[in-house]
This record gives sequence, structure tokens and C-alpha cells, in this order.
Amino acid sequence: MKLNQLYYFKTVCKYNNITKAAEHLHVSQPAVTHAVRELEKELGICLFTRTNKNVVLTKEGEFFLQRSLGILASLEELIDEMHELRSLKREESNIRHI
Repeated sequence: MKLNQLYYFKTVCKYNNITKAAEHLHVSQPAVTHAVRELEKELGICLFTRTNKNVVLTKEGEFFLQRSLGILASLEELIDEMHELRSLKREESNIRHI
């Protein structure tokens, strides 16, 4: 499983539409479709029921969304913490040079 697949999945869920998700992500629609299909293949389940224009989460998709949102939130928190750590390290370095 790749992080971009989780981000793409989350965005498709937000818009219930692969084309709109692709536009928001600034990637091609086939790239989003491929990422979601690869994710479904890896998991062995359908995350969406597809219609002509939209997608609707399956029960399994709803469960996966809730768990993946937690993972993505933890990842974003970790990134923020690392940025703060970097800032503190720079401040320490600047203080030592004074």
C-alpha cells in the first residue's frame, strides 16, 4: 500500500467522483483510477460501487476510510512534529553561534 493511494482514496471519498478528485489533486483521472484499483486489488475488496458519474463507498470502503483517516492524521501530525524539531534545532544552532 502506498501513501498516494490513501490520499487519492480520501479525495475520491470527499468528492464521490474520480474526475473531480483528479482535478483537485492535479493528476490525471486514469492515475487516480489506477491507484484506487490497485488498492482494491491489494486489499481484495471493492471500496466503491461505481455508477456512470459517481462512486459510492461500500461498507468495507466506509470502514477503510475511517481507519485510513486516522493513519493520515497521524502522519500529518508526525510531519508537523518533525518540522517543529527542525526549527528548534536551527534555533539552537543560531544561539550557539552568537
